[in-house]
Amino acid sequence: MASSFAIEEARRNLSGVERLARLESLVDRMRVVPASIPDPESRGDIELAEKDWPILGGAVAAGATHLITGDARDFGRWFGRKVLGILIVPPAAYLRSASSPDLHS
Repeated sequence: MASSFAIEEARRNLSGVERLARLESLVDRMRVVPASIPDPESRGDIELAEKDWPILGGAVAAGATHLITGDARDFGRWFGRKVLGILIVPPAAYLRSASSPDLHS
């Protein structure tokens, strides 16, 4: 699944007709959930750029267990940690550990 906000961000960041077509093919097969931004009071001491809250908020609102992101600049400090109940991991780590009970705990 992915939030509508995350999909739009991916479209903006991709270049090339083939890459965009591949993204659209993936989007056609996934559950798209609305973007959501948590209230500042519910964020606790989590420091994220304002532009990244809709990504995390969408995952929280959708009831996701994982946020898989390649955005090491903004989410890297949270890799391997649960934030608002969501385990944040980069794609390679998720794929390497997809069957590991540690990743899914």
